[in-house]
Amino acid sequence: MEVEHGLARARAVVDDEPVVGQPLLRRDAAGHSKEVPDEGLVGGLDGVGARDRCARDDQDVRRGLGRDIAEGDRAVVLVDEVGRDVAIGDLLEEGLVGSVGHGGRYRRGGRQANRAPSLSPPPLDPVRPYVLADLSWPEARDAAFAVAVLPWGATEPHNLHLPYATDTIQAEGVAAEAARRAWERGARVVVLPPVPFGANAMQLGLGPVIDLRPSTQALVLGDVVRSLEAAGVARLVVLNGHGGNDFKPMIRELQAQTPVFLCALDWWRAAPAADHFDAPGDHAGELETSAMLHLQPDLVRPLAEAGDGAERPFRVAALREGWAWAPRDWHRMTADTGVGDPRPATAEKGAAFVDAVAERVAGFLVELAAMDPADPYE
Repeated sequence: MEVEHGLARARAVVDDEPVVGQPLLRRDAAGHSKEVPDEGLVGGLDGVGARDRCARDDQDVRRGLGRDIAEGDRAVVLVDEVGRDVAIGDLLEEGLVGSVGHGGRYRRGGRQANRAPSLSPPPLDPVRPYVLADLSWPEARDAAFAVAVLPWGATEPHNLHLPYATDTIQAEGVAAEAARRAWERGARVVVLPPVPFGANAMQLGLGPVIDLRPSTQALVLGDVVRSLEAAGVARLVVLNGHGGNDFKPMIRELQAQTPVFLCALDWWRAAPAADHFDAPGDHAGELETSAMLHLQPDLVRPLAEAGDGAERPFRVAALREGWAWAPRDWHRMTADTGVGDPRPATAEKGAAFVDAVAERVAGFLVELAAMDPADPYE
């Protein structure tokens, strides 16, 4: 349910009975209150019905604070996009939101689920000194970063239940968590804004897939390296989130042209998947679905809607066994764009796996930050 612009469908109830005759106020673009008793559009309503209270609540929701939504013996019932009544108290008890309107949308799970139930304004997230997008120029200029981490994802379908941005969300989420841990251990690490487009030639036509040719990726990576060199950042890790991306040949070519130490890793290979999943799957299976249930659960559709991720294997044995390779035609080898059954996935599995990955990557970043890039060998 959107609370953006301070508008939300709402009705007040007392003792399970609707409160009628209470004026509802709506703020226009100039900030003036307007009575709209028939439309039922308010930014916030606590059942009191006073013009100034409604106006103040409207301001609060416009700011994403959501205070005074329910108080005393009164409750507010909000109507979501499909017309279902959702009681604020129920949402809080279920841990679905930490406060009303934070981020402009009611979100199931995610960071809000970890907050203690409260109608008070949530604390603002602090600036993360290890995430470049959070920083001002003076903060970034004076940070003396030793290692840059570039999350690189893709824009492609992931079965019927995960978003197109899955690879980018996971790469960025793992990078930020690993960098946080490394920063707390003294490593001057910075996560760059992610690249959301990958090598996806064999998925073109599966909706709005965006394909970045490997030759174009090499040019983008080269420009990032050139920029880091100018900024005095001596080490770069490409943290890959998409199986179709292959940075090894690009890095081999670039390394001969720059003093910046270059390396890459696939985040999902940083910890043993078999320790956490019975059948991790290759694409939108148990592993990726579990990770998304942990990192961004509000973007995961119900698993009952997911396809089974069945894959048509190659006829040739060497290709099936993996010691010979050929690109897969995603239009013909899977019916739902997935490879691997997502239905055993859980947020708990995702949290455990992401934790293991982030811990190992953090240790790598700490070691890398301490390494002399001009003398990397024992």
